[in-house]
Amino acid sequence: MSKYTTNGETPKKYECTKRKCKWQGTDNAKSQRKMDGFYQLLTCPNCGNDEFYGLREGLRFTHIETGNTGEFIKTYRPTGKPLTMQIRLDDGSIYFAPKVEFKQCRS
Repeated sequence: MSKYTTNGETPKKYECTKRKCKWQGTDNAKSQRKMDGFYQLLTCPNCGNDEFYGLREGLRFTHIETGNTGEFIKTYRPTGKPLTMQIRLDDGSIYFAPKVEFKQCRS
């Protein structure tokens, strides 16, 4: 399943289309720029780009030992080590831990 929305789906968040930026956030987090004095254009707060990909809501996991909750980013298979998950915690920080230390949250 893709993390991007398809036609007819309502995005939960957005991602900047510029490859070097990749900012993610909601409509409320976008910057506003006035156009022709009549309407405002929503732009990326990092780079000023006005094109975005729509994102689906991600899977949520809780770290069993600490109770930290966040959105799944991806998994890694480091050489000689257990399968590792990368999670973006609710406070915005990134957390890495072995997959067996996480449980999926109920929606």
